[in-house]
Amino acid sequence: MKNEYSIMKVTVSVLVVAGHVIIFYTDTGGVVPMQTDLLLDYIMRFIYSFHMPLFMFVSGAVYHKGISRGKYQDIPAFAGKKFKRLMIPYLTWGILYVTPVMELLGLTDQSPMEYITEGILLCRNSRHLWFIWTLFFVSLGIRFLKPVIERGSVYRLLILVIFLILWYISWNLTDLFAFNSILRYLLWYYLGYLFDGRQKQLNRIMNGKTGAVITAAVLIIIVYLQTGNNLWTGLIAAGAGILLCYCLAVLLKGDIFENRIYRFLERNCFGIYLAHPMIIYVCFYYFRNLMKNPYITSIIVTLLALCISAALTEALRKLK
Repeated sequence: MKNEYSIMKVTVSVLVVAGHVIIFYTDTGGVVPMQTDLLLDYIMRFIYSFHMPLFMFVSGAVYHKGISRGKYQDIPAFAGKKFKRLMIPYLTWGILYVTPVMELLGLTDQSPMEYITEGILLCRNSRHLWFIWTLFFVSLGIRFLKPVIERGSVYRLLILVIFLILWYISWNLTDLFAFNSILRYLLWYYLGYLFDGRQKQLNRIMNGKTGAVITAAVLIIIVYLQTGNNLWTGLIAAGAGILLCYCLAVLLKGDIFENRIYRFLERNCFGIYLAHPMIIYVCFYYFRNLMKNPYITSIIVTLLALCISAALTEALRKLK
């Protein structure tokens, strides 16, 4: 994996955790009502404008990196590996981790079997795990399309246009089996796939202009947040957020990889994503009366969620 992708993966993991904490202090709200804070609401909307497209973009770029090295050539083997890597954790964590927390904290009116059936198996309320389910089907879709993608630029452009159309219509489609999310995120995974093959050219174009690109990307997101939730401006803002994180990764690569904290987070990114929301839920459910300052609370709960979920991942890894 390229250094930039590694930094982007750690960055988006931290942003996702922080976003899931801050959302408790916004108009959107978390599972436990807290008083809205306008600054945290703005920060949350900034993060949410691009963090999940970024997650899918990095996944697509890393997948293309593997393809370029001769990996993933056998489709059945690829599908089996992805099932073990994504769907088994989805089902295991959904049934044995998410469901008990949702039931014990009274965050669902459904019985455990009803929640498992509708929330997990039909993927209609699997909380953060929807992304794991979506990533599985999106990665399979791109793998099946690989022979077409490799036919040339015309075919790649045609697929891009089709995915853009699917992205647009997905907002009005059913969430059954996360069908709308799968169609929506095909675009971002595919853009990451295309990006990896053209990374060197982009670096040459941006040479000496990284600071200007970062400034422009931030301004684009701010303009989007100030002008409302238009689909097309949201698409542009998400792209700007991805470019922002890539440019930051270009600037940061090097010494950051010698940092033990960074290596700890990088090694446990997947486990952090799987485990962190329920830890956040428990913190707010049991200790909300102690959470007087929203800024200090957001920092503390974010650090707790990162540390506990990463430590849990390390423990499970040692137990194999």
